[in-house]
Amino acid sequence: MWEKDDVGGWVERYRERRSFATTVPLLTFEVNGSGEGEEIRFSPGTTYRATLRVDVISRMPVGRVKSIQNGRVIASADARGARTFRLERQVQFDGSSWFATRVYGPGAPGLTADARAHSSPVYVSAGGKSALVREDLMVALRWVDRLWAYLVERDNFGSRENREAVAEMIEDARRHYREKLQSL
Repeated sequence: MWEKDDVGGWVERYRERRSFATTVPLLTFEVNGSGEGEEIRFSPGTTYRATLRVDVISRMPVGRVKSIQNGRVIASADARGARTFRLERQVQFDGSSWFATRVYGPGAPGLTADARAHSSPVYVSAGGKSALVREDLMVALRWVDRLWAYLVERDNFGSRENREAVAEMIEDARRHYREKLQSL
């Protein structure tokens, strides 16, 4: 356990992507023993077998626990109102993937929404290649275009130089996502 003065340690773990977001439930998540923010590498052209494990503890009852692979639910379990719960899932796959977990439950006193938690991902890469999902990249590209349309509509750039600088950043973002799409 870290001390309350250890803000630097907390920030460092956050930068390492070793974190989770929560409104009540606490969780730990591992893929073959590697935790949030870690990367597991395996040889391309082989099938990787993994055990996903999430442990949840909550002062409020937990409703559902879900395992996520590349943004899609691959396992869901009813925790039946438990305050502690474990979900294990065996998976096998050929290419790079990222895995995370989500926890849902009823709200706690003082909360305006249901209790939720979401882990940071554990990355599993085949030959060091990132896990890319075509649909996600397309959504990101649409959001960049939507942002530019909004900025143009508002026309609150200030100087011509500011507008050109923003246009260049937007084009850099478009180029970034297009290159990733072409790599698929």
